[in-house]
Amino acid sequence: MDRVSIVEAKRDLSRVINRAAYGREPVILTSRGRPKAVLIGHEEFLRLAGSETRNIVRLGGIWKDTPSVSARELRAVRTQVWRKLAGR
Repeated sequence: MDRVSIVEAKRDLSRVINRAAYGREPVILTSRGRPKAVLIGHEEFLRLAGSETRNIVRLGGIWKDTPSVSARELRAVRTQVWRKLAGR
């Protein structure tokens, strides 16, 4: 896995995102040499999270005629996705 400082990621965000998305390899974002977050491509995210994430994309209102969703419903979906990602 590639490691990139947050400062470098800010400076060249497009390149870092493309490395995660098209390189199919997670990018670890670091601060002062310590891991802070991991950037993964959308396809990898969908694979890891399963079908729940497909609903998140629709919740964002990307497609026409997408029904509105309450903040409570959005939090519930987010919690399901993170639990699945964490293997719970």
